[in-house]
Amino acid sequence: MAEPFELQSDIRGEEYRRKLQQQLDEEHRQEEEARHFHGRPIPHVAPFHPKKSTKPMTQTDPVTLHSTERAAVRHQFDEKIRQREQEQSHLHQQWEQEQKVTNI
Repeated sequence: MAEPFELQSDIRGEEYRRKLQQQLDEEHRQEEEARHFHGRPIPHVAPFHPKKSTKPMTQTDPVTLHSTERAAVRHQFDEKIRQREQEQSHLHQQWEQEQKVTNI
């Protein structure tokens, strides 16, 4: 009776399938293990209690805002412009009256 051949490729194939199955089993075991929660306990430390300060309270200085100073300067500028416009309006009215008088 003839004996079946024992080819090296069959032996290598069987070894590869065995290693692949072991690898898949190991990955499956790791996935199962990763699904279980493993929390660490809360550390038992004394709560924080701040100490009262011995420093004196901070004294604040009055604040001068640039916007307040700028508003005062702008108000003066607006007053000058308003006065100039009034003077020009007054001069224009005088000129119109002089033109009426000279044309009559």
